[in-house]
Amino acid sequence: MPEHVLRFVLAQIAKLAVHDKELRTKLVLSGSFGRIQELQFGAENETKELIDKINKTYPSEILSFYSVNKYRVYECKPNPIYTARDPRKQCIG
Repeated sequence: MPEHVLRFVLAQIAKLAVHDKELRTKLVLSGSFGRIQELQFGAENETKELIDKINKTYPSEILSFYSVNKYRVYECKPNPIYTARDPRKQCIG
């Protein structure tokens, strides 16, 4: 999703979440709140500020469950078992 559209959606959520407990509950139960937390990585400052506004509407227990430490970035390396091989060459090792 383009960053400017994402900011618009997050701004609407931030504005509504302050007063709507049902919205906050649905965000958590649907997994959307966790996805919002993942958006912090690589986001621009304006987007991070909107996410912080949304986070301020939740209790600390929920925020600690979805903390940044939960989302670690792992380096993915190709598995040689699943890579395409040339049948004319023998695999060494």
